[in-house]
Amino acid sequence: MNAIDTKGTETVGGVKLCSYVEMQEITDNFNSNRYIRKTLCGRLFRGTIGEGSEKRSVIVKTWDFLLPNGKGHVQRPFDFCDQIKFFTNKKLTTDPRLAKLCAICCDIRLAAVYDEKFDENIIVLSDVLLNDDFGWYNRLKVAIQLANLLLSLHEKDIFLGSVTASCVMILDKEMNIKLFDYGPVPDRFYGKNSDVTIYCRPINDM
Repeated sequence: MNAIDTKGTETVGGVKLCSYVEMQEITDNFNSNRYIRKTLCGRLFRGTIGEGSEKRSVIVKTWDFLLPNGKGHVQRPFDFCDQIKFFTNKKLTTDPRLAKLCAICCDIRLAAVYDEKFDENIIVLSDVLLNDDFGWYNRLKVAIQLANLLLSLHEKDIFLGSVTASCVMILDKEMNIKLFDYGPVPDRFYGKNSDVTIYCRPINDM
């Protein structure tokens, strides 16, 4: 069985809407062996979709709600919607510096599936940022790419929340980056063109 059935599947913003059962199939029931790391609002898992020659690796990001419920948790559904709106923006879907969203889940658990492979060659910026062997040349390459990405977004009147080192993947030895997450900011941004502006809501604890 294909983990994401392409026939008769509902879509949201051009990406597939998965059931929780499908998400369990993709992540092997969110198996601890598939766990990658924590994110700003949840966790990151390795996943698999397709069958046979069409089988490929993906990344699954969750928005978690834990007890006792923190003040910031009430904002997470809104943050989830903001990120879906961002990653399905047609002006951004071809940008190689942004993770490609291919499916989402709103059934029991909030989750997003990115058509990206997380293997031994990929690292998260926060894991190497304090390492002595992560030299200035590599730091500058990453910083310039990230700055150019944010500049490009701002020119389109698109505003993100906080982008931390834990939101950025480094794909290869050439230090090519990919943004897969971002956090909210203290104030909501309102742009002139509301159909391309990302509204980021406040959150007090992450």
